[in-house]
Amino acid sequence: MPGGRLDLEKDYLVTASGEQKPITESWTGDMPGPEWIYFGTADLRRVLYLVHHQDDEAPDPFWQMNGEMTVFGFGRQHRSSEKHLDAVPNRFTWGLAETSSHPAVLERINSSYQPVTVQVSPIEIR
Repeated sequence: MPGGRLDLEKDYLVTASGEQKPITESWTGDMPGPEWIYFGTADLRRVLYLVHHQDDEAPDPFWQMNGEMTVFGFGRQHRSSEKHLDAVPNRFTWGLAETSSHPAVLERINSSYQPVTVQVSPIEIR
């Protein structure tokens, strides 16, 4: 967690759909593309984000363990080490955003893994 310690009252996660969920809500299933998630806490303007560049149909489970830590994985089976990511390439990005504002976090996430677009224009002389 970005705050360094799991807080069941204040921590949350947000998926690419924009849905914010409490950290106490476990879930499993394939995240619809784009596959990214970020974790935050109410007391801090920083989030930790994780991105899987390739969309797939593998399960992406999340749960908190014993009130002490969070467990999340792209392409895992809930509470198992069984792997479901079997295609190549599989690329991942993780990072910290020094904001908790959803629009700003969304911009940060997209700029960290989306391809760069370059547009060449004629020289302008003034």
